[in-house]
Formats: sequence, structure tokens, C-alpha cells
Amino acid sequence: MESLSPEVSKGKSIAESLNLNNFNLKGFLLKLLAHWYLFVVTIIIALICAFLYSKYSTPQYKVTSTLMLKDSKSGKVQDVNPMSQMDIFSPNAQVNNEMILLKAQSLVEKVVSKLGIFITYYSVGKFNSYEIYGGESPIALEIIQGDTAAFAGKHYFISVNEDKTFTIENTRTQEKEKYAFDTPIKKPFGTFKIISKNEELKNGDFEIRIGSVSDVASYIVSLIDIAQVSNGVPIINISVISPNKLKGIEIINTLVNIYEEDNKNDKNKIAQATVDFINDRLEYLVDELSGVEKDVEAFKQKYGIMEVEAAANDAITQTAEISKQVMEYETQLNILSYIRDYITKEVNKNELIPSTHGISDPTLNGLISRYNETQLLVQKLSSTLEAENPQIHGLKTELSILKTKILESINNTKNNINVVKNNLKSQVGETQNRARTMPYIERAMTDIQRQQAIKQNLYSFLLQTKEEAIISMAANVSNSRIIDKARASTIPVKPEKRMVYLVAILGALVLPALLVYGKDYFNNKIQYLSDVTNVTSVPVLGELIHSDVDDTLVVEEKSRTAISELFRLIRANLEFIVPAKKHHIYLVTSSLSGEGKTFFNINLGAIIALTGKRVVVLEMDIRKPRVFMNLGLTPEKPGITRYIVNPDLRVEDMIQHHPTIKGFDLIAAGPVPPNPSELLLSERIKQMFDTLREQYDVVLIDSSPIGQVADGFTIAQHVDATIYMVRYNYTYKENLQILNDIYKNRKMPNLMVMLNDAKPENQKSYGYGYGYGYGYGYGYGYGTYGAEKQEGLMGKIKNIFKRK
Repeated sequence: MESLSPEVSKGKSIAESLNLNNFNLKGFLLKLLAHWYLFVVTIIIALICAFLYSKYSTPQYKVTSTLMLKDSKSGKVQDVNPMSQMDIFSPNAQVNNEMILLKAQSLVEKVVSKLGIFITYYSVGKFNSYEIYGGESPIALEIIQGDTAAFAGKHYFISVNEDKTFTIENTRTQEKEKYAFDTPIKKPFGTFKIISKNEELKNGDFEIRIGSVSDVASYIVSLIDIAQVSNGVPIINISVISPNKLKGIEIINTLVNIYEEDNKNDKNKIAQATVDFINDRLEYLVDELSGVEKDVEAFKQKYGIMEVEAAANDAITQTAEISKQVMEYETQLNILSYIRDYITKEVNKNELIPSTHGISDPTLNGLISRYNETQLLVQKLSSTLEAENPQIHGLKTELSILKTKILESINNTKNNINVVKNNLKSQVGETQNRARTMPYIERAMTDIQRQQAIKQNLYSFLLQTKEEAIISMAANVSNSRIIDKARASTIPVKPEKRMVYLVAILGALVLPALLVYGKDYFNNKIQYLSDVTNVTSVPVLGELIHSDVDDTLVVEEKSRTAISELFRLIRANLEFIVPAKKHHIYLVTSSLSGEGKTFFNINLGAIIALTGKRVVVLEMDIRKPRVFMNLGLTPEKPGITRYIVNPDLRVEDMIQHHPTIKGFDLIAAGPVPPNPSELLLSERIKQMFDTLREQYDVVLIDSSPIGQVADGFTIAQHVDATIYMVRYNYTYKENLQILNDIYKNRKMPNLMVMLNDAKPENQKSYGYGYGYGYGYGYGYGYGTYGAEKQEGLMGKIKNIFKRK
């Protein structure tokens, strides 16, 4: 006996072994060809759906605008160096930052609020609705009282009546109310009214949807696409997909306008901070200057002095000039101290540093300018990116470094000024010594006047600086320039008809293929010869094709049909498989009832008898005999069960000759006994087989299915070979475990597999010939063997189609 296949010998399950099958393209294509009508139907349906979708879906247009970015300092076009792209402060990085800012949620929310597009209007047609915007909409909803957020989620249908009134329907509550136009409608969440912009409006159906500003802005952000025209070029394209051309154009133009306005406002923050600083200083300086002037007036009144004596002019003039320089340096020191205190205060951590007008140190001025620019960039990006974003983290690190450098520069500048100031003070001391000869009154008057002059000079300086800051605010321009204003495409970008039809056709081709493949893939029944050969080494006797003939007996002496030729081939195969003996006994069994055992026995017996040999078919399926019934014959002699229980009966008493085929005899099963398994263990069975072996060349046993009852194992001890029937599209793959168990443990002699009921779709690699099968049998499934199944009208109709 041959050994089992490697898969079975290693203990793998049938399901695991079946997964080793390779996909066969030719077999799959044959299956698809057999289901050609599915493709025709799905293609027709897909084309109809594509046509309806293209006709009634809302067209979408692409609106595009082009923007050029300039350098934030000079207002010139940025010179983008590709080698500096890795630097977060490089011009190219600034372009990327501006692209992020243009899609910022806060910026788009301003657009939504300004245009009022959180309220959308639709014209309702018979088959679909389309959005109307601006002047296209003959009606408008105006919120009179209440927060816009309270109106979010409201959805109304408006039907205009002939009498110039309208009926409003809430889609959630299905509540309908009738109002006149421009009449306030009070609701718990607020008050609004519907305005008619067309006096001739008499009928029409409209839909109004109100969303929250943030939700609508988020949706628009998802539609906006911003891309750099080319790497290294500070020009960007801003585009949005919109079902309404006018709405898309206004969204883009308003977005750019608000972006430019915010940009100019950011620049003005630096100048405004300087103006605020100067205003604070002027308040204190006015009080101080007023006090000095009062001191001069009081001093002159007290001592009766109107002018300083000419004798002290030279000394006073020199002292005044030097003192003026000292006070200028003291002013610079005060400004530096104020800026240092301003920077070190925690409350000003995220604020801009006031401009250092009057400080001639270019290093300090450059550091403060760069600090303010970086601080503005952090404020912009923080509204869009998360605080933990690496880009923001890097900018904050840069701010910390710049702050440290500014403080160091302030200290250095103060030290330098202090050195110069101390030298000047020494000179003042010398001139004062020369003036000691002057009267006390004259010197006192000089000191007061000097303080007055210092305060006046500082006041004039601050006023001049304030004017410069105000002028810079008025002169600020945006760091961008519109190259092309928003324009809408003339052809809709969605739906793209060619792509719609292409997808529809591809879907129509793929879906039936998937259905056919899925049906085959998830089928747990034997489909192909490889389903058997991949999991067992049991020899295959042959295959039988499906036959549409109603008669059970399909072979005749001069028949040349395909099914007849296959039985002749099986007859020849049997002579090679079991050639040792002259007289052979074959047991034919299967896993389930209905796999074609009876049909096979009858036709195999007939084809062998046509060669002149004597053949007998035993109806040993004593639980459910079918041989005589399928041949349309009536048992006229005692059957096997009577022979077993009646010792007076002989084998010759049971034999019944076939009416048309010479040498082809039959033995009936007899009455169904109450104990069939025990009855088959009788010694009379052995005597029957010994007698039949002497009288016949071939004995065929139509046995019960061993997958349901054990009768076949009882009979197997008397036979020379066993033929195991497997029916395509009927036998479960897991039933092959029974076959492997029998083969591995040698429970039946010379086990062979016979495949039945093959149809074209069961052929993977070759066509009509050694294969196919015959769809004949009785019963189905794993139910109790021998129980008759009552079929209704629908069952009979299904059986008619199964046979075709």
C-alpha cells in the first residue's frame, strides 16, 4: 500500500493542506466566462449609475490665486537660497511659515464671519439641490438677536407661497409655520427673520443650513490647498474647491486681504509699543519740566534776578555745553535701564521690546529688531501649531538667546557711556572751579537753568521719536503682493466624467469577479481534483462528467457518449489496479448519501458485462436500498436480509437477471431490518461472498456511506478493493479526513478514489475528457442516514435547476 502524502503524514489538517493550492488563472477565467451574464448586468447598472451621478451630482470648481511674498524688513522679494532651507530662519522656511499661517483656523474663521458663509442657501429641485450664494439667492436669513453659536446646527426648508409668504419647516422637529417676509421669528435660542431680496418672488423651495463658525472654518481649511510654485521661488498658489464659483472667489480674496491686514497690524505692534513707551515717559517728563520752570520762576522772584551777568557767560556756556552732554548720556542710561527692566519683568516675557531711539549702538539696535521679528513669528505660529511643535520650540530658544545678548549689550553700552560721562563730569568740575568766583546766586541760577534745559531737550527728543514711530506705522506695507486675483475654472474639476465612467466600468468588472472568487474561496466542498490530491496519496481511479440524462443506466453496447467512454476507461483502470485475481469483489462507498454510489455501481456493472463477463451488483445498502428503484425494476426474489435470517435460502434464490443486458445480474437488499449492523456480521455473509466469487467475474457492492454508518467497514473484510466516491460541489473537504484515516490505518483493502459529477468549472487545467462527472444521488448533508426528506414545490424546482 502506498504511503500517505507528506502533508497528512506530518499531521497537518485538511484545511491547512488545502491552503497549499496555487491559484489557477485558467480555471478562474473559465469560471468567469461561465458567469458572463453577471458582467453584462453589472456593466449596464454601473453605466446607468455613472450617468445619473454625473448628471445630478453638484459640479465642483477650482478657484486659484497667486501670491508673491516679500522680505518682512525691506519689502523686497525674498531671495531664497536653496542651501539655507534647513535653517528655521531661512527665507524658504519663512515661506513655509506663511503658507501655514494662510491656512490657520483663526484666519479662516475671520473669513467665515466676514462673509457670513456659516449660513448656506440651497435651491431645492426635483432630483437634487444646489448651493446659491450672494446675489444668486433670492432670500436671506438675518440674525436679529442671539449669539451665532446658538443658531449652529439649525436646518430649515423654506417654501415660498403665491401670496408672497413662506412656510418654514424645521427638519428635526418637522414643525411647519407660515410667516411673512421681514417678520421677526422668535425662538428659544434667538430671533431671526427671512428677507426676500426679490420683490417678484412668488414661489420656490429653498434650504437653509446654519453651522458654527469654527466647524465651517474647519471644513474650508480642509478644502484649501497652498503650494509653492517652485522650490526656491517665493510665489505660492492658493486654491479651494467650491460648488459655487463666486463663493470660492470671495473666500480666496477675503482670505488674502485679511492675511495682509493682519501682517501690517503685526508690523505696527513694534511701532505702537515704542509710542506707548514714549507716552509713559512724557507724562513723567511734563511734570518734572513744570516743576523746574516753577523753581526758576520762584528763584528769580526771590532774588530779583532777571538775567545772568555777562561776566559769567563764558564759564556758564562751557559748563552748560559739557553738562548737556552729560545729561544726554544720562538720558541714554535711563533709557537703557528702562529697557533692561522691561525685558527682565516676567509680565513682558512674550511682549515686544520698545525701539531704542537715541541709542547709537548698532549692535543693540539690531538685536532688538531681530528679537521683535522673532517674537511676532512665534505669536503667529502659536495660533496654528501646537506649543510642543519643534519649530516653535526652536524660535523660543532663539528668543532666549537674543534676550541674553540684548542684556549683555545693554550692560556693555552702559559701561561705555559711564566712562565717557565720568570724563565729562571731570571737565564740569574744572569749569565749576573757574566759576567759584561767581556769586552764589549766579551759580545757583545757572544750575536751575541747566536742569531746565536738560528737561526741555529730553522732551523735544521724545516728541520727535514719537512722530517718527507714528510715521513708520503709517508707512507700513504688507510683505505680500497679489500676482493673480482669484479665478474659477470654467470646467468643473468634480465630477470628472471620464474618471466616473472608468471607475464604474472597473467596478463592474471587479465586483462579479470578486463574487465568483469569493464563492469559490469560501466554498467548503470539493471543487477540483487538486483538492483531493493535495491532501491524500490515495490513488485516483478516475472522474465522471456531469450528465443531463434522466435515466440511471447511461451505458449501452453501442453507445459512444462521453460518459460511456469514461466508464470504459474506468473498467480498464480496474484491470490494472487489481490484476492478480480472476474474480474480484469491489466495495463502493462514500462519506455521505447522494455522492453517486448507486449510479456508479449500475453503470460500471453494465460496462463490464458488455465485455462478456458475469457481473452482479449487490444492494447492500440495506438501510436505504436504491439499485432496483433507480433502474425502474421491482425486486422479484428474496433479498440479502432474508437470506441471512433464513438458512434454507440459497444464493441462487436471490439472483435476478437484468432484462436487457446479458450477464448483468442484481441482488436486492430485502426488507429493512431493525438491526442492520449486527445482521451484516452473520456467517451467512461470508458464505454468500464465497459463492458469488465462484459464480461471477466481478461482484460490485452498493454499500452504505461510511461517513454516516459503519456497515462498509463490516463488509470490507470480504472484498478485494474499495472504491471511495467523492462528488464535486457536494462532498465536504473535511470529509477527506475519513479517507485519510482509512488509508493510513488500512481499514479497507486497495482503497481508490472515484470523482463524480465534474462540470466545466471544476476543471483547472484541462478540458473535456478524463474528468467531469454525473450529478446523481440521493440525500444530502450530515443528517440521520435513511430518513426520507420531504421536498415541497420549491425543492422540486431547485432540483430541476441543479440537474441542468
